[in-house]
Amino acid sequence: MLQVRDVALSYGGVRALDGVSLDVPARQITTVVGSNGAGKSSLMKAIAGLERPSAGTITLEGESLLGLTPSEIVARGLALVPEGRELFARMSVLENLMVGATLVRSAAARRSSMERVLALFPVLAQKLGAMAGSMSGGEQQMLAFGRALMAEPRVLLLDEPSIGLAPIIEEQLMASIREVSQHLGMAVLLVEQNAMLALESSHQAYVLELGRVVRQGPSPDLVNDPAIIASYLGG
Repeated sequence: MLQVRDVALSYGGVRALDGVSLDVPARQITTVVGSNGAGKSSLMKAIAGLERPSAGTITLEGESLLGLTPSEIVARGLALVPEGRELFARMSVLENLMVGATLVRSAAARRSSMERVLALFPVLAQKLGAMAGSMSGGEQQMLAFGRALMAEPRVLLLDEPSIGLAPIIEEQLMASIREVSQHLGMAVLLVEQNAMLALESSHQAYVLELGRVVRQGPSPDLVNDPAIIASYLGG
């Protein structure tokens, strides 16, 4: 579904990504784990068109995404839930959700997407008129997730969705991610600093260090790998 090959990205001469390659298959959750500064968010921004790689290719179902604007990439079927959520705090829950559907021209499709999002996150249905800034952190993360789903993506990128959330909310959010992968057929790329949560929730994983992929494989294998345990899982 999504293919990244040999992507490089620098900020002011500092290399953030150095030849990163990965595959994100349909109906699977692929995770990227690594410490702060490993390049995880830079990778997500490069894929979503928020940063322009200096080398490499990024393709969605065989078509290049390089050189496209972020809105053009959304129109192609890829949506990002950014780190920090980036909601419109003074707009209502409903208005934030409808922002996600800006590029969906069919009124019937927008209604269908709204029904799907509210079924996935019932708490949002109860707060459609509430200001986004008045909601709890967990509710805001659900809103950011729902806003991305309103664009009807085939590939969903989630950048550090568990930051600042209580463990029970983390589990609810991961259950929702599994739902969209398994039952809506989306390809999901999940970036997480909480390596255990990410590995337990995904099918395959890549370990990023200093802008390079240093390990990759099925997530269950990496969960049980002594080196991964020692470096990322508190072993």
